[in-house]
Amino acid sequence: MQGIAEAMRSLLAPLRETHVVDVYLSPLLWLPLVAALLLEYVRPARAGQKLLSNGLFQDGVWVAVSAVFRLAVMGFYVALLRAVYDRHLDFLTIEAVTAWPTWARVLLAILFADFLGWFHHVVRHKVPALWAFHTVHHSQREMNVLTDVRVHPVDRLASQTVQFVPLFMVDTAFPVIVTWTLFHQAWTKLCHANVRLSCAPLRWLLVTPQSHRIHHSVEPEHRDRNFGVVFSLWDHLFRTQHADATTYPECGIGDPTFPMEQGRTPAALLRSTWAQLVWPFRQLVRGRAPEPVPSR
Repeated sequence: MQGIAEAMRSLLAPLRETHVVDVYLSPLLWLPLVAALLLEYVRPARAGQKLLSNGLFQDGVWVAVSAVFRLAVMGFYVALLRAVYDRHLDFLTIEAVTAWPTWARVLLAILFADFLGWFHHVVRHKVPALWAFHTVHHSQREMNVLTDVRVHPVDRLASQTVQFVPLFMVDTAFPVIVTWTLFHQAWTKLCHANVRLSCAPLRWLLVTPQSHRIHHSVEPEHRDRNFGVVFSLWDHLFRTQHADATTYPECGIGDPTFPMEQGRTPAALLRSTWAQLVWPFRQLVRGRAPEPVPSR
C-alpha cells in the first residue's frame, strides 16, 4: 500500500505544480460564482434566458471534461514542456529579475502572465486550425458563469504551448501567486456570465462582462475585438478594444453546422458533448474553416 501511495504522489506532482487543486477547492472561487449567479438573476444581459438554461447544463458537462483533462493530461503536459525547456532552451532563462524586490516580481508576474493570456488568445483566433477548436468556446449562445470552462482540450493545449516558453524564461524569478489565480478564475467566470454590468470606469483597466460579451458577439463589427483576459490595457495598447460600452449583443458563431446542445437529459448532454468534441476535427478534415460570425 505504501508503494501505491508513493506512486500516486509521484503521478500527482505535476498537477500540484499547476496549483489546480488549491484553486478549485477554495471557497474564494466558488463564493464569487454564486454571487455571479445571483447577478444573472437580478441583472441579466439577455432577459429571456433562463438561469438554469440548456447552455448552463452543457457547460457543466464541460466543467467535468476540463477536470478530467486537467487530472489526466494537463499536469503531465506542463511537466513535459518543462523538461523540453530545461533540456533544449534553458539558455533563454532570464536571471536578472531574481534580484528585484518581491512586490516588483509579483507585479511583473501578473502583468506578464496576463499579456501572454491576451497573446495566445489572439493567436487562437488568427490561426485557422486553432480557431477550429476555439470555436467550441465561442459557440455558446446562452453565456453563463460556467462558459469560461467550455474549452476544447486541443484548444487548452494550444494556449499552454504558446505561452510556455516565455513563462519558463522568467518563472524561477516569479513567486507563486495562488491568490491571483483565484481572482483570475473568479473574474473570468463573472465576465462570461449573463450579466448586464459594464463597470464603466473600470473598463479602461479591466475586462468587464459587457466588453467580453462584445468579444463573443455574433455581430460582424465586433469580430476580433476585446481579447483581454483580466486586464483590458493590452487591447487599448494594440487597438483591439471595441469602443462600444453599452451594447449587449447576441452571442455564438456563424456556422449552422455546429452541434448545439438541444436538451438537458444526461443522454442528450453526453451526445452533444461528444459531437462538439469531434466537430473541429471533422471541419479540418473537410478543409473548412468555421465561420466566426453569421453571413449577412
